[in-house]
Order: sequence, then C-alpha cells, then structure tokens
Amino acid sequence: MSDSNKAREIAQYMNRYPSYLAGIDGANAERADVVRNAMINAGVPAHKIRVGTFGDSQLRQQNRVSVLLLNI
Repeated sequence: MSDSNKAREIAQYMNRYPSYLAGIDGANAERADVVRNAMINAGVPAHKIRVGTFGDSQLRQQNRVSVLLLNI
C-alpha cells in the first residue's frame, strides 16, 4: 500500500474519531516529513499531527516510520 493510500485511510479514521491525534515516529526526519505531508494532503489537519519519538526504537533503527493514533 502506498503512503498516500495509508494517509487517506488514517485521515478517514481520524475524521470518524475527531478526538484522535497522530504521532509520527521515525529516525529519518525527511521520511517523517513525507508521511506528515501525505497525511495533510489526505485531509488530516496539521495541528493534529506530532512528529517525535513515540514508539519502538528498533523500528527507528531500521529507518522506518510509524504512525501512532492517540485518543486524547
């Protein structure tokens, strides 16, 4: 599944559950920005997206990006 398809799926979910925030976790800032921009283009409001260190450190070592949905 492409980044844009995943981003659309996340945007649809967040529209159904507006209390959620998205956390993007990744060691590669450029990759995290690509995912963030894809989510914004899919309709996730920028103020609902946080980029930082949230999840599994092993995934960061593998240069992967994780998107975590947080119910606030």
